[in-house]
Amino acid sequence: MVEQGEKYEYEERRGSQLSIQPDLERLRTKGGHIDNRDQPSLPVIHRSFANPAPLGLLSFATGLFLLSMLGVHARGITEKNMVIGVMVFFGGICQFISGIMEFIAGNTFGATVFPSYAALNLSYAISSGIIEGIVYMC
Repeated sequence: MVEQGEKYEYEERRGSQLSIQPDLERLRTKGGHIDNRDQPSLPVIHRSFANPAPLGLLSFATGLFLLSMLGVHARGITEKNMVIGVMVFFGGICQFISGIMEFIAGNTFGATVFPSYAALNLSYAISSGIIEGIVYMC
């Protein structure tokens, strides 16, 4: 409760009675404190990075396109060396990063699909490289 000597601008003392303005009376808590809700709430923070889906889709399409061109032997290319580099870095790592960014953004579908295809691209590239005898430097 308010002590004898304290006086607020919304209170009036009439003798020994303390009267509060009617619109503020309902804002008092049981302990006599004022329920002040003037403090603004925290702002809603939206994601501060771009949409990661185009990166994931582009890396998926590029890896799949090069793998398809290798499969049909376009321009007489039969060696997997060029495809393996793209499958590891662009089709694997970039797609995995875009899947993590989709997870942060809250997109469950993108967070599931992109890392799955990244794992497929990485496993294909590594297994093909081992079969072809490509030396990996890690």
